[in-house]
Amino acid sequence: MNFLLLAILFAYNSFSLSNSSDEIKWSSNRKLSYDDFAGPVPSSSPWAANTSSNIFFSYDFTNKELRDVVVYSSFSQSKSWMKKKIPEVLRHEQLHFDITELYARKLYTDASKLIGKENAENQLKQIFKDANIACSEAQNQYDDESGHGVNAEKQESWEKKIAQQLSETSVYPQD
Repeated sequence: MNFLLLAILFAYNSFSLSNSSDEIKWSSNRKLSYDDFAGPVPSSSPWAANTSSNIFFSYDFTNKELRDVVVYSSFSQSKSWMKKKIPEVLRHEQLHFDITELYARKLYTDASKLIGKENAENQLKQIFKDANIACSEAQNQYDDESGHGVNAEKQESWEKKIAQQLSETSVYPQD
């Protein structure tokens, strides 16, 4: 039996192989709060906040056949920080987390198509890599277009766009 746990971290391109006790799994019923940003604020950063959001991906093979795929997105409290409690900043950071969730769902959809197939490990690795690249590009495009949340019109446009995409993308099984 092979078991692989991978994580995609979006925020300064960090990488982690384990989930920590300070993680918050994405849920449509729970939005981020100011208190969730518990990490130390770097004094030299020009940014108002930083969200460390993750996609956790694992899969299981039995006799070379893919049996299970597990995907979820989470937020790391200890790696996320906010300088000042400003509603617009919180909205902006929430959307970074929502974008991570969108790409977690896309990863799950693509990876689960391989369940029951043999020797799919290389395909899974490519799907993971593609999801990582696409999510990172979306996160950067969001920051660029919204001016890191300063451009209210673009911020709202992105919120509507991501909400629409989330509503059109299947959710993955939750534990």
